[in-house]
Formats: sequence, structure tokens, C-alpha cells
Amino acid sequence: MAEAGLEGSQPVDLSKHPSGIIPTLQNIVSTVNLDCKLDLKAIALQARNAEYNPKRFAAVIMRIREPKTTALIFASGKMVCTGAKSEQQSKLAARKVLQLNTVLLKLNHYARIIQKLGFPAKFKDFKIQNIVGSCDVKFPIRLEGLAYSHGAFSSYEPELFPGLIYRMKQPKIVLLIFVSGKIVLTGAKVREETYTAFENIYPVLTEFRKVQQWNIVSTVNLDCKLDLKAIALQARNAEYNPKRFAAVIMRIREPKTTALIFASGKMVCTGAKSEQQSKLAARKYARIIQKLGFPAKFKDFKIQNIVGSCDVKFPIRLEGLAYSHGAFSSYEPELFPGLIYRMKQPKIVLLIFVSGKIVLTGAKVREETYTAFENIYPVLTEFRKVQQCLFNDIRLSGGHMLLIRSSRFFCCMTVNCNCT
Repeated sequence: MAEAGLEGSQPVDLSKHPSGIIPTLQNIVSTVNLDCKLDLKAIALQARNAEYNPKRFAAVIMRIREPKTTALIFASGKMVCTGAKSEQQSKLAARKVLQLNTVLLKLNHYARIIQKLGFPAKFKDFKIQNIVGSCDVKFPIRLEGLAYSHGAFSSYEPELFPGLIYRMKQPKIVLLIFVSGKIVLTGAKVREETYTAFENIYPVLTEFRKVQQWNIVSTVNLDCKLDLKAIALQARNAEYNPKRFAAVIMRIREPKTTALIFASGKMVCTGAKSEQQSKLAARKYARIIQKLGFPAKFKDFKIQNIVGSCDVKFPIRLEGLAYSHGAFSSYEPELFPGLIYRMKQPKIVLLIFVSGKIVLTGAKVREETYTAFENIYPVLTEFRKVQQCLFNDIRLSGGHMLLIRSSRFFCCMTVNCNCT
């Protein structure tokens, strides 16, 4: 079964690319020997799109438009060519051949220019020196955790460089991994090494997927009786309506949180993005109560619930998931659009939506949220929804190609479309 890759519109062979993502080649660096001594000044004077400044760099810099590349031509006859790009093709087997043909054509073009200028240039010892690829895994990554767990291969100094440098041993590839999910792979000699390196690192990246949004709910005991009406009258950003809710609702801006303060002295703090922020906010609320003349203390602080959310960036077949995991799932789209999945270990409740958005709730510690997501992710990929071509009843002669615009995606098709 083939799915649409995230890096392009061509089908992906999942037997070769289990992640469903094919890195896009951005730059191919190659060398060739022209096997003759060159007069760089003469070349720069006669050739088009060539520049030569021996005080800055001891080579002629030459550019051509098709294919759009740059060559560094040295007096010794050596030449370095960079800037070639290769597009994703429908037939994966033809990729390497196409890449080689493109680069050979490009280098021969430069060699012919040198020949036309009167030099006995040949085309010897062609070699690809480096292949640079890039892709986007479409989810943020916890670089600190990755650097800690893979310290033998990783280098992460965010003060100097925003990305994590991961030096893979087999194949010998260097990866630049960014928190946004962008990946750059460099050091390959052949295209397959780039693909292999990415398939090796992808399971590691999913392990350190960052849950994007948090809400920490905590409780604390102020250990004194409170006059809620007096608090509401004296404190800023506080509201109290005993007919609607038997607690004062108080808010502070930093950290941006909300507290529910009860007459018994119990307090609930919600809205913090981290455990540290939640504790800091609870202390600030307790300090406000103290300043209002109450003998408030700070006792029995406890995290009661951690809510996290993320986006897997692909649609999910909720009906199939509910059918196969009926013991853990509840799905009634007439009442609620999401599937409710009650995981046993860790004891987490997940709200799964068809769009790929996931909400995880019920954790007491952050690691439970990460574990629950890592447990559910392989299940979600199993029920990944493949978007198919939409065929409208349009009659055309000759099977002409149409571009049908949908609210979700673009679809190219012919009259004899077999996609549906």
C-alpha cells in the first residue's frame, strides 16, 4: 500500500520508507578532474557568468542557469560543482540514475565551456562527495531529552547553535535536528545512505516527540478559614458570585493562571504550562491571601492532573479504531466528535479526533503523558486515513487532465480516474 509522502505528492513505498517520509535532496556536491592546467584569469575574462578574485579565493566561480549550479574551477584542473537539486520521482528505482545523469550533464557542460576557451579539458574521475537532504517530521522534538539519552552521538549547545548535531555511526551521516521537527542530513555519498539514516533516526525522534500544549491542575491547603466576600472586595482580578459557584475566582498574569479559592482554605490552581509554574502561581495566590490579613499557609501542594495535546499531522479512521479497540474506546459522533480512549497502563484518557489532534489527560507526572502517547502512536499510524482522489461526474473528450480544488486538498485526475 502506498501513501502520499509528506515531502511531495508522489506515492511512497512503505516497504522502503516505513516512516512515510522521503527526505528531499537539496544539494549535491561533486568533483571532477579536467586533467589540464588552466589559466584562471583568461577563463574569467572570456567566459560568461564567471568571476575571479585571487585575493579572496584561488578559483574561478562560474554559474549556469540550466541546471542551476555553481562550479569552483581551480588552476590545477580540479573542479567542484555544487547546487544541484533532484526532485522526487514516481519510480524510486530511477532516483539514483536520474541524479547521476543530472550531475554528469551539469559537469560536462562546464567541461565543454573550458574546452571552447581553448584548454584541452577532459572529463575524468567524476565523484559525488556529499549529498545534503532535508525533511520535516511534522512534530516538535524534545532536544534536551534526546541529547541526554543519546549523549554518545549528540552535541546540543543552544547558546551557540539552535539545532542538535547527531553523528550517526552507520551509515556515517551527520544530522542537524531542530525543535520544530526540521531535519538536515549531510555526509552521504549515495542517496540510499540518506534514506537509511532517516529511517534509523525516525523512531528515536517519535520517542522524543514534544507534547505541545500543557495545562497543569494542582491543589494546595491554605490551612485557615477564609471570608470569600472580603477577599473578592479587596483583591484585584477576583470575582465571587455565591449563587453561581461557591468559590472566589482569582487570576494573575505571571504565570498566567486561574485559582479557585474556597472558604475551607482549599485552593485549586489551573492554567499553568509546567509543574514549576503551577507551584509558583499557587505560592503567589497564598501570598495575596496573606496580604489581605488571613493567616494562610502553604501546605499539601499536589499536582492533580496534567493535560497535554499534540497533532500527529495525519487524519485517523476513528470508526476502525473504535471497532478494533472496543474494550478501551468509546465513540459516539452524534454526541461528541472525538473518540475517547481509556488506556490502562499508564491510566490516561485520550481524546482522539479525526483531524489528528490528540488530547491526553489524567496524568500525575509528565512522563505518564509521554509514555501514553508513545503507546498510542503505533495504533494511530495503523488507522491512518488515506485521502483518495475525488471524482466528480465531469464529461470531457480525450481524457483531458483536470485540477479539482477541494476544501481539504488538490486532486489531479483524468476522465478514466481509478482512484476511488
